[in-house]
Amino acid sequence: MERLFDIGESAVVRSLIYGTFPHLKKYHDDAVTLDIGKYLSISISTDPCPEPLICKFDEKNRYYHYGIMSVLINYSDLAATGVEPIGILLSTVMPNDMYTYEYSHFLQGVKDACTAWGGNLLGGNIKDGKEFSVTGTAIGGQINKNILKRVGCNVGDAVCVVGDPGIFWLAILKLLEGCNLNELDNYTKSFVTSPYPKVKEGLLLSESNKVTSCMDNSDGIIGCLYELATLNNVSIIIDDNKLLPNSTLCQYCAKRNIEYRNLMLSFGGWDLVFTCPMSEVSSLQTLFAMNACGFNVIGSVIKKSQEKVMLVKDNSVYKINDFSSKRFNKHSYFSFGLEAFIKQFQQSQLTPLQIRRGDL
Repeated sequence: MERLFDIGESAVVRSLIYGTFPHLKKYHDDAVTLDIGKYLSISISTDPCPEPLICKFDEKNRYYHYGIMSVLINYSDLAATGVEPIGILLSTVMPNDMYTYEYSHFLQGVKDACTAWGGNLLGGNIKDGKEFSVTGTAIGGQINKNILKRVGCNVGDAVCVVGDPGIFWLAILKLLEGCNLNELDNYTKSFVTSPYPKVKEGLLLSESNKVTSCMDNSDGIIGCLYELATLNNVSIIIDDNKLLPNSTLCQYCAKRNIEYRNLMLSFGGWDLVFTCPMSEVSSLQTLFAMNACGFNVIGSVIKKSQEKVMLVKDNSVYKINDFSSKRFNKHSYFSFGLEAFIKQFQQSQLTPLQIRRGDL
């Protein structure tokens, strides 16, 4: 079976990359020059691609999933700024003995992602190394000069989530129990086999001119809430009556005595977390409905309190610890692995506080 070192760098570029992306044949420079055309605002994001969790359960399509994920993680950052993808540059490191069909599968994943979400591969770099890795840099633009940012929310704003939080982890936990991918219902399965960045929704939020802050859920919704609270010098309250779990997720967690809130507030769904004036929620919901999508209000922004993020249940108030999977901390899935991360986020993160709802 043919490997990359059997054909060499030039053939990898001319046969594999140009074969999948023939439009790149016209580029011969180390850097790509773009005509930004209609765009008045440009947004750029770069991220290394972690191993997609789905690879643990679908090894035969490992590199295809890497191709999808390398675009997804960067396009999700673009979605959070409310721009349309222009394209992505990818730098890949491949072992000499990597099979050519494996790299072709990776390129096909990249191509399918760009076809589905917009933009195209703009260029990049290839390099030999001990193990496969990929880093992407995505570029997006918009015509309305209203880039969404993390700073800008105000006391009284609604806190909203675009997506169906927790279903990704429902799929992962079922797979870890021994469930086959094809045994998952199509909706649950889609969260691990065909996740997507909320590009359309981000554009709607930007075009509405009603959003005061926005982030994408790459490390966890709980991490987004802590980050927004910190950056905006406020606190955030989650209303337990509004944190509504999918019925299948709720049933699954109840049978296994798992805290469903932790699954909902973790990473994996590529959701958007945004704030807007409470008075604008209804008009935004109408706009989303007209475009066949939606969002849920899960809480509100309050003036800075002793705790950054709290949950109100009935008349009691609880602190929610930040268990997001950020790099270089004890909660990181990337540093300590899947099993360790699941073990700690399955545990209750709610700490009762000696304050009442009316005190906030």
